[in-house]
Amino acid sequence: MKKILLSVLIFQFLLLGQTDKREKNNPPIYIAFLWHMHQPIYWPYESIVTTQAQNRFPYSVFDIHNQRIGPYTSWPKDAVQKGISAGLPNFGAQVSFSGSLVENLNNLEANGNGNFSNWKSNWNAIKNQKTSLGNPRLDMVGFGYFHPLMGLIDYQDIRKQIQMHKETFAQNFPGTYSKGIFPPENAFSDRMIPALVDEG
Repeated sequence: MKKILLSVLIFQFLLLGQTDKREKNNPPIYIAFLWHMHQPIYWPYESIVTTQAQNRFPYSVFDIHNQRIGPYTSWPKDAVQKGISAGLPNFGAQVSFSGSLVENLNNLEANGNGNFSNWKSNWNAIKNQKTSLGNPRLDMVGFGYFHPLMGLIDYQDIRKQIQMHKETFAQNFPGTYSKGIFPPENAFSDRMIPALVDEG
């Protein structure tokens, strides 16, 4: 029994020794955080306020947004700020907002929903801060306005979705538009590349 136990222990130590050598030879792992924020236009050609007033659904479209106040207003910014406060010089993250969500939140704010009063201020406060390498602390990445599966739509539609998103971001989040893009549902196709290149 002692011989078996000793053999098992020796085998485990050998494995641990090999693991240490492999870890020393492997490059570091880099982690990226991306918060994806989206809500659709719930009824075609209507603001969220009109859709709620018309009782189009058996649930409250206001409540869907009110349940997500933290993510839509401050949580990602707060997380990045914790990295800054911890002295992490290159800590940052990405966030994607669909244009339709921005539209909904603006309509809720304009309609007096106090949960979204001045909702863009946290985003605008952090988005222009830089890491020690000059990268955005919180990169608000490009996205299609209505959350399209870009691999399934044509070249002109991809460009139009990105152009609409750029326009909305210019109006709501002044500054340089991100060079990054988050393809909705992580759906990527080579067919998207020409439109992405042409949109910068």
